[in-house]
Formats: sequence, structure tokens, C-alpha cells
Amino acid sequence: MNKKIAVLLTLMLLNNGYAQETQKLSEKIIQTQLLTEKESFYLVENQLQNGNDSSAVKTVEHNIELKYTADGGKSFTYCQLDSVKKTLATGYNISAISISFIDRSVGFIYGYASAYAYYPFLFRTEDGGKTWQTIFANTIDCPLRRGDFYMFNEKKGILILNWNSQPNFNYMITEDGGKSWQQKSYTISRDDIRILNEDSMLKTHYSPSGLVMIRFNNHDPKATNKLKSLIIQSTDFGQTFVEL
Repeated sequence: MNKKIAVLLTLMLLNNGYAQETQKLSEKIIQTQLLTEKESFYLVENQLQNGNDSSAVKTVEHNIELKYTADGGKSFTYCQLDSVKKTLATGYNISAISISFIDRSVGFIYGYASAYAYYPFLFRTEDGGKTWQTIFANTIDCPLRRGDFYMFNEKKGILILNWNSQPNFNYMITEDGGKSWQQKSYTISRDDIRILNEDSMLKTHYSPSGLVMIRFNNHDPKATNKLKSLIIQSTDFGQTFVEL
């Protein structure tokens, strides 16, 4: 087929409504992170429809976008997430994705996948979302079903791996701005405390000074509608924990 015929066929397909079109149906804000009075990052979920009015079949898909504003939302620039989406393919859980930016340049996308026992992922950028490094996006020694992520400063951070592995409470810490992570574990002394997966069962508090407080709430099988609680605390950025 020569070039002229190929061009004519393409024009015929366009005119007859067979060309694929993508239309944005809606945009939902997942998370907003305010950096200054006017600077913010917005993590959004887009609902897209593929196929035009003449298409026999139309499909609807959901994807994520990250955008930045420096003027209080009057205008936005979109970050480049192609490498992130390519790594995750269709395996990520949109409702579990979060962002955390230390400043305008250094930030993270983290969450867990919807397959393979919810293995976690973490991506890092040093240029405001133009490029991303994959810190991990596959199996680690302890998978998670619900994670908390907090950067105390530009170097130190903690990632809570909430997994039912009684009596161990598993977490990861970084001391180099999230470039590398150490997996750590704290053994809980009480055998009646289970580390549960439900969001409502785990409460966390973090402070830039290095304070971490984690409260495990567990249903008491011996008493209806009663909770058993255990609080553990770290004052050294998650290096060590003690029970209160």
C-alpha cells in the first residue's frame, strides 16, 4: 500500500466515525496538598470515555493525573505520570493512592496494588513530577493492605505496613529522603492484640520532631461492641518503639 492510499483510507475512517476519540466525563479530586498559600498539588481521578458518537462500542476507564498550581487554582500544569502508570499497568487501586511532597521539587506517590495480595508501591520525584524513580512497586518482605506514609523532613520518613502478622508490627524507614528504605519490625508483648487491616482499627499521629504514636483498636471477642487498645510510641523517627 502506497502512502497516498494509506492517507485516503485514514481520512475515510475519520469521516465515517470510526476514529477513536477520548472524552473526559468527570474529574474527581482524590487529594490536595497545600505547599504555600497559592501553591498546591492536586491528585485527581479522571473518568474517560473511549469511542465517538458513531462507535458501536464505548468503553469507560478511570485514570489518575497529578497537577500543580502556583496561583491558587487559576491555572494548572500537569505532571508527567506515564512512567508511573506504565509500571503499575492496570494493577493499582485508585482509592488507595496518595501523594506527599516535601517541597515544590521532592515528592512521592504511594499506595498499593489491587492484585497480588496488595503489594505496595512508592515512586519519588526530584523535579516536581517531570520524572519519577521507582523505589518499589512489587513484592517486599511484608505486603500491606493499608499503609501510612509520613516524611518528617527532607531526609527522614516512615511507611507503616499494616499486616496481620501477630505479634509483629511491620514498618519501613528512610534516612536519605526516600531513596532507600529499611524494613523494621516491633514485636508486641501482648498476645491478645492483633494488627488488623481495617482503617478504623489503626490510628496514627506523626510530628516533624520525630514523634510517632500508633494505636491499635481491636474488637474484644468477650464483650460486644467493646474495643481493646494498645498504643506504641517512637520519639526517634521510628527507629525504636515502646508500649505505653
